Amino acid sequence: MRFALPFALAVLPLAVSAAAQSYPALTESDVVFLPSDAAVGEVTVKRGDDFLSVPLRWAFAGSLAADVDVAVEGGKVTLRAGEVLPQVRVPGSGYLQGPRSLLCTRNKVVEKRNGGSPFGQLLDSIRDCLRDAQYCVEDTDKDGLVDVALVLGKRREELRAAPITPTAVTWLTDAVIPGDGDRVTFGLAWITTNRTRLDVNIVQRGTPRLWDTFENGRFSASSLYDFQHADGFPSKTRQFGVEITLVSSDKKGKTATFGWRSAVGPGVRIVVPREVDVTYGY
Repeated sequence: MRFALPFALAVLPLAVSAAAQSYPALTESDVVFLPSDAAVGEVTVKRGDDFLSVPLRWAFAGSLAADVDVAVEGGKVTLRAGEVLPQVRVPGSGYLQGPRSLLCTRNKVVEKRNGGSPFGQLLDSIRDCLRDAQYCVEDTDKDGLVDVALVLGKRREELRAAPITPTAVTWLTDAVIPGDGDRVTFGLAWITTNRTRLDVNIVQRGTPRLWDTFENGRFSASSLYDFQHADGFPSKTRQFGVEITLVSSDKKGKTATFGWRSAVGPGVRIVVPREVDVTYGY
């Protein structure tokens, strides 16, 4: 079974409907990986250990200068001062208000998968319908202060929340996603007589993504990559724009020494796709 992560700006269908109308999809900020975050290093690790962990970032985000309560009937959520929140883009087509940018809590739905069995597609549809509500604020007059609070509801409706005190907002680009749950990790899987296996994980919300290969023009990656000992040492590969060097490998001691460096310049982004193409090869 193969799981490919194609480069795509495809988005989760976060359409909201206030009156059973068919509105265009909302777009939560892309999650991006910056190879330059890998910097330079070298370390010896044991089997099963990571040697490099690089944070993922929101391409477009923001933070508030003070706490803001987003309150609707049934409860409230407090958006904390300084907390990095993703932007959600509302397209102009189909909305009287025109194109808008909201600052929202994160949507917990990770992805939809293309392909696979009809049963799997049904589960994806159910999962998408059960998406969490997103609590948002908006700067309606573009004066640098958020002045309206709203909720993108579980039933895909846009709900106006209680009035808020206008609060300063700072818009951010390439902001690190808070916490340790969103990262790209590189580690030593195992060593045989002939091969040393590199393990590459995309972790989101603390859970590794299920994938096999990634292709995006000059960038590519494999979730599992084998260094062939017959090629000698050091041996190199590029994964997500990071050059990984196998300096040495010790089968008996179950350790390997890896070096790494960014293979691209600062500011280069790689978008982490929301869609997974599934090909069954039984």
